[in-house]
Amino acid sequence: MFRSTRHPLFLIKALLLTLSLPAVGRAAVVTETVAYTHEGAALTAYLASDNDADAGDRPAVLVCHAWWGAGDYARRRARELAELGYVAMVLDMYEDFDRTDDPAVAQGKAGPFYQDRNLFRTRARAGLDLLLDQPGVDAERVAAIGYCFGGTTALELAYSGAPLAGVVSFHGSLLDPRPAAAAEGVADLDRLTAKLLICHGQADPLYPTAKLVGLLDTFQTAGVDVTTTMYAGAVHAFTDPGADDVGIDGVGYDSTADRRSWVQMVDFLGEVLSK
Repeated sequence: MFRSTRHPLFLIKALLLTLSLPAVGRAAVVTETVAYTHEGAALTAYLASDNDADAGDRPAVLVCHAWWGAGDYARRRARELAELGYVAMVLDMYEDFDRTDDPAVAQGKAGPFYQDRNLFRTRARAGLDLLLDQPGVDAERVAAIGYCFGGTTALELAYSGAPLAGVVSFHGSLLDPRPAAAAEGVADLDRLTAKLLICHGQADPLYPTAKLVGLLDTFQTAGVDVTTTMYAGAVHAFTDPGADDVGIDGVGYDSTADRRSWVQMVDFLGEVLSK
């Protein structure tokens, strides 16, 4: 299913939904780092919430970092989600809770996960389990969002059957679902219960439109609830203001696509995480 964000009524709806979310502007956002482990790897999560003791259990969002690692960008997104009333947490896939600007280093860190999708999923699930264990989190209302590599991470979690109400991928390099023979006798799409929102740059050369359309055809055949928006002219990493500095062809920031995709995500989360 394709949907445009350009109609003004949609923007009004998303704004009203943002204003109706719990605890908006009522309490200061507080943050902390939380140590955890996965298969011997020492990891560090970044947790953000609005510290409203009267809010009760509330929805939560797992933030999956980009190829560069869990640096300031992912943490800012977590704080922005906390300002909307969500409990938000940045997971750690790399054992190095920082951002690198070196493509070779980033490739070396991300590569093992693409080569071992079980590792991809179980490392991400360790982060999700940590979020689910946090006080004040309503385990029935949890979503995952991700940027680039993080979009892939969030979708891999959904493929694994993780208890997610929704997943949002921003300019992700998405992997095809595995058939039953490759996944313990259960096909990925038989495990998938989350609703999906895919926000993608129409001019992204790293994950071309034709490849995404093929994946969407697979989703449609399986009856997956997926909404996709493609932003004309936007390339890879269009939500990251630092993307123009990395010097990679086909990677760059697009302020319009960034703004519109965030509004659409707010609308989507409001839908899938409502009581």
